[in-house]
Amino acid sequence: MRPPASTKTKQKGFINIVEIIIVAIVLFIIVVQFGSVPLPIKDWSRVKLNLQASDALFTLDKMGVNWFDANQVSGNLSALFNDSNVIYNVRLKNVIKPVIFVGCMCTNAESELIETILTPFTINGRQVQFFIDTIDPARPSFPLRYDMIVVFDYDLNPLENEIRAYLAADKGIVQFRDFSQVEVNAVQQNVFGLIWQDSLSPNTNAVDFSSTTSNSSNIFYPIHKYFFHIPRESGGTFTDPHTFNGLDIQSERVNTTGPMDNIILAQRVTAVPAAIVNRNMANGLGRTAWFSRNGDQEDADHMLKSLVVWAAGNEHVIIQNAIPNPVSTSLFKVLNQDMHEPIEVILSLGFLFK
Repeated sequence: MRPPASTKTKQKGFINIVEIIIVAIVLFIIVVQFGSVPLPIKDWSRVKLNLQASDALFTLDKMGVNWFDANQVSGNLSALFNDSNVIYNVRLKNVIKPVIFVGCMCTNAESELIETILTPFTINGRQVQFFIDTIDPARPSFPLRYDMIVVFDYDLNPLENEIRAYLAADKGIVQFRDFSQVEVNAVQQNVFGLIWQDSLSPNTNAVDFSSTTSNSSNIFYPIHKYFFHIPRESGGTFTDPHTFNGLDIQSERVNTTGPMDNIILAQRVTAVPAAIVNRNMANGLGRTAWFSRNGDQEDADHMLKSLVVWAAGNEHVIIQNAIPNPVSTSLFKVLNQDMHEPIEVILSLGFLFK
């Protein structure tokens, strides 16, 4: 017996619906699959530049190039990219700058003192030199040609805008001075992170490095490292731990407005600060430090020298060119002849004409 015509029609309609659903699912899977396929690289020239930069870095390092010698680095890169349209920059990060340009906002006598402290030294097989200019305190300024500026006992309150502009260029300022309560003004609080605190009770106790500074994970550990590895003027290096017996801070009542890690030197028992440092003080850049001017011992001079080296920054440009839209790659290596110094060599490549 044949089924009614209406039943056949219903079955056929159901089959059509199933087929439509199956086709829709298949189409969806195809779209998803093709949508997940990565697009072809449109600019193969940048990929090639990246490979060339990596090859150049590892080739030069394998050759034993001195990354601090601009002539040697430039000569080898010129040979690699001879007769090409490629231009390059090279810079080093996490290093002591081999040449530090220092401005001293000070009198002639104070400038002479700084010159006796900031003497050349050799570290990890290279010499570090200081070039020092005097900035007239009667006409204070913060020229960008200096990596850092040392300031003695002068009122910086009217100069906050100039100071911030200087620090925003990734520069540093070290104050080597004593304070009275009235001198800890707005610029000292806002830019140098200092506050007067009457409750502090300094005495004649010796001064030590804060315990946190010896931890390599501390952001201010480099100051501790520099103090114990930069050669002393009398020869050799200071032994860690070291006690500052010649720092007289009985009149100091300056404290930090920031974290306690910012205090790098403090008096025993009383915990009265003798040195306070800060970083990222202007648009996320810049370094500031205060160090009590109450010691004339070699270790106090050496501490000031370490602060100057730190405040000058840890990036050194070897070769500078204006490169539009560069490709950059890095090589990491460790120098440890005298001091553990993990450095980053950054090579940027681009086209002179495109």
